[in-house]
Amino acid sequence: MSKLRFIGIAQAVSQVDEITLGGTWSAGETATITCNGKFLKYVVQTSDTPALVAAGLQALAYASTEAEFEEIDFTVVSAVITATGTAGIPFTLTVSEASGSGTIGISTTVNPTGPYHWDNAVNWSTAAVPVNSDEVYVEAPVEIRYGFPTG
Repeated sequence: MSKLRFIGIAQAVSQVDEITLGGTWSAGETATITCNGKFLKYVVQTSDTPALVAAGLQALAYASTEAEFEEIDFTVVSAVITATGTAGIPFTLTVSEASGSGTIGISTTVNPTGPYHWDNAVNWSTAAVPVNSDEVYVEAPVEIRYGFPTG
């Protein structure tokens, strides 16, 4: 059994998700990005390529007044949307489509971390994340907000 003190000194790193569009899109089909139950739905126009669908979703994200989307920066290169969050704060995006042959997928390429993350070893006095038998001490003003163990 070890005694660990949470010191919260890890550098904040932004989460980065990549949304990739592909296939063939037809007028009237839809591509959707959802965050915390709020969504952006782009309705495909005639002759839209995957890159144009991506640009349409990005435009909707920038026009949104929902806090979930305002806290994420959406950039587009070709048919890939890169969603970059606030350093140290995790977010959850999902994607969906209503299309016969258009595709949309998402993957997290950089996981967020920082001084408020339980699961970052840098935040612990022993440079190791606690295990079940460890004693943990958390002293104010340090806060733990993310990455709690599930076991």
